[in-house]
Formats: sequence, structure tokens, C-alpha cells
Amino acid sequence: MMRAVLFDLDGTLLHVDTAQFVEAYVRLLARSFAARIPPDLFVRHLLVATQAMMADRDPSRTNREVFAASFYPPLGLTEEEMAPHLAEFYAREYPALRALTRPDPLARRAVGAALERGFDAVVATQPIFPETAIRQRLEWAGIADLSFAHVTTYETAHFCKPHPEYFLEIAAVIGKGPEECLMAGNDATHDAAAVRTGMQAYLVTDHLIGGAVLRGGVHHRGTLADLAKFLTAVT
Repeated sequence: MMRAVLFDLDGTLLHVDTAQFVEAYVRLLARSFAARIPPDLFVRHLLVATQAMMADRDPSRTNREVFAASFYPPLGLTEEEMAPHLAEFYAREYPALRALTRPDPLARRAVGAALERGFDAVVATQPIFPETAIRQRLEWAGIADLSFAHVTTYETAHFCKPHPEYFLEIAAVIGKGPEECLMAGNDATHDAAAVRTGMQAYLVTDHLIGGAVLRGGVHHRGTLADLAKFLTAVT
């Protein structure tokens, strides 16, 4: 029996060209640090640290801790000294990226359908951003006020998609077995990987990305509108 729905955010609940968004984000962030670090050097270390987060499978370290250990020391910086600058960046500059996104009324309908059925709704986005960045994108999607049981962020998550541990950690946090969860997302590689844990997977096809679906496939596929209808009827 289904008891929880894990929703991907970017490209699923929020209209956005992820590649374009990430490129603009990196450029904007590098520019904000330009007085301290040459942009080319900043970007190089940022990408290395991001890859370190995505590859790490150490349950004793959060993604934030993995990122900090990889990013700051080679640049001669500490997380503590840069924290105020990052906070200012996310408060003052990051909101400009909203122009690259567009809300979809169907997102609210899909999440609402899950909540009306009594399912836990989780924002299961790739947790390589701080909470403030993800909360802002939820606002841009028009769903920040909905009652999510959990939102994955780099402060609290210990793993990234497509590692099975990412999905299992969410299930543990919300107190559900993986067999009671459905992962809904638009990435045929990262989101569909949930099937490895015993979860069901719903591939949202409006903005489909990723490579070939993993062996074993997905249980369901369709548009975001189809997902909303599915959640209304599923038992």
C-alpha cells in the first residue's frame, strides 16, 4: 500500500531547463566571489566539490560537510568566514534566477492529490543546494505553503541521487518502508533509480531528461497531469 510520494522538484514540479539554470547559477555565484577568488578557479573547485558530494556514500557526513571539506581548504578559506557572504548571495542575488523558471499549476494539483489521500509528500530534490535555495524554488513553483513531510537539502542529506541510500534515507526519515513509497520525477536515470530500493517509480514525461531507464524499468509514466490523476485513484 502506498503511503508516501517523493516528488522531484526541478523539471517536475517547477518548469526549468536544469542545464541552463545551473550554468547561470554557477556564473552568478562565481561573480559574487570574484573579489576573493578568480572566477575560473572558483568554478573549477566548485565543480570538483559538487562531484564529491554526488559521489560520497559516507553516512557519517552530510553533503554540506563533504562539500566544505572539498571546496574551502584548497582555496585557503574556511566555511565560517564565507558563511556571511553566502547568506547575502542567496538573499540578494539568487532570487534573480527565478526568471529562468516558471510555475506549473499542475504541480499544486499533483502534490495536493497526494496530501488529500493522506500520503506523506516529500520534496526529493538533488540535495546539493542549501535549504534557502530549495525553499526559494518551492516558492517559485507556487507550492511552498504545502505540508511537506520532508525536504532534502545539503544540510541534512548524506547521499545524492541515484545512490540507493538517498531514497532509503528519506524513507527512514519519514518512517515508511521503501515498498510504501513512490518516487515521481522527470529524470530517467536519477529518479528511476528508486526502483533499486523496492520503491515504485513514476517517470514524469513533460520535461524528460536522463539516459536510458535502469534495468527493471519504471512502474508508471505519464505527464504531470497524468500523475495527479493517478494519485487521486491509486490504492
